[in-house]
Amino acid sequence: STGFSLDVSNAMSSECRAEFFHLSPVYWNESELARWLECRGLPPCIARAFEDHLVNGLLAVDLRAEDLHLMGIHNELHRRRVMLELRHLYGPEG
Repeated sequence: STGFSLDVSNAMSSECRAEFFHLSPVYWNESELARWLECRGLPPCIARAFEDHLVNGLLAVDLRAEDLHLMGIHNELHRRRVMLELRHLYGPEG
């Protein structure tokens, strides 16, 4: 199993779905993860923070809310939203 939750695709546009279903998210580089976050509706500044801090798919599996704060994502609701999206992306075994 890739660990990629198919439920994630439901809210994505067909363009985003086509772009991200080719590879398990743990193999995404920081740019692919950033694009996925934007496709999920998160602000571009959050996607940039992932790129700026070189957070790729492998690192994002173990990300904590405290890490997001260290990355400059200070709004608690934004951090909660990112964590929720990542849980949906990686599923319970992620």
